[in-house]
Amino acid sequence: NAYQAGDVELSAERLRGRAGEISWDLVASGGGAPLYTFPRWAWERELLPAAQIVPMPTATYDGTVRWQDQVLDVRAAPGGTARIYGRGNAKRWAWLHADLGRGDVCEVVAATSTRRGLSVLPPLPFVRLRVAGGEWPPGDPLIGALRMRAHIDLPTWTVRGRRKDRLIRVDVTQPPGETVTVNYTDPDGAPAVC
Repeated sequence: NAYQAGDVELSAERLRGRAGEISWDLVASGGGAPLYTFPRWAWERELLPAAQIVPMPTATYDGTVRWQDQVLDVRAAPGGTARIYGRGNAKRWAWLHADLGRGDVCEVVAATSTRRGLSVLPPLPFVRLRVAGGEWPPGDPLIGALRMRAHIDLPTWTVRGRRKDRLIRVDVTQPPGETVTVNYTDPDGAPAVC
């Protein structure tokens, strides 16, 4: 399946586009089986305000990324291609895609909805690990998310939780000198910042 929106094109094998001063042309290979960060039923029926899937969690990328007069040549770079559907963006959110090596990956999406009633709740963290071919937490990711807690802040955000006899702790630090801020317009027309 291919997707195009304005200057952005996405297919299973290629990511190409432009956003302001940044442009990219990347070819993806490999990727492994899809990773459902949110429950599969949520993705297929669009019942939640938003959901994410990672169709290629352990892909490698080749190509170029350009910003102003700088060119970054990318060769066999690990990463993943994710897709999100939603009815506008979350009030607050954080996302982590971590390639752990040898086909293992950790995906975290923590968000607070903008929907009335849900917007006063703390961020709900959806966590999926694929390690040695198995996925954790077992079962429905929504049940796993209800047993986790997230604290979203900058430059550090955290997720903690337990599922059966396993504990998980994810600490993410985003040094200000190594991050970018992107202004955009939310689907409802409101200005937003990523």
